[in-house]
Amino acid sequence: MDDKKHESIPNKRETDEEVEYAQGMHPNSLKALKKNQFPKGVSGNVLGLAMKFDHMAKALNDIGDEVAKSYYNEGNEGRTKRRVVLEKCWERAMRGEIAYVKMLAFLGCLDTKD
Repeated sequence: MDDKKHESIPNKRETDEEVEYAQGMHPNSLKALKKNQFPKGVSGNVLGLAMKFDHMAKALNDIGDEVAKSYYNEGNEGRTKRRVVLEKCWERAMRGEIAYVKMLAFLGCLDTKD
C-alpha cells in the first residue's frame, strides 16, 4: 500500500519544465559576466593590493640607511645597517644554515649572472 502512495505523487522533475544548463552557461551568469568584465588587456586593480605596513616599511628603510654601530661592523667602519644585515644573511648561508640558503635561493640570489 505504501508503494501506491508514492506512485500517486508526481515527480517534481516530471512536472517542472525548467531547462537545465551546464555549469556557467545560465543566461543570468553570462549576462553578469558581460556587464562586469573589463576589456581585454585592462586590469581592474592597476596599483594592486595596498601594502599593509606602508609606514613601517618606510621607517625601516630610513633606519637601514644609517651607519651601523662599530661592534656590528667588525672593524669595517662606515657600513650601513642594511649592508650588515645582508652580509649576515650570506654568512649564515655559507655556514650551512638551511633557512638562509633557502631564502637566498627563493630570492634568486644563488643564480649565476650570465
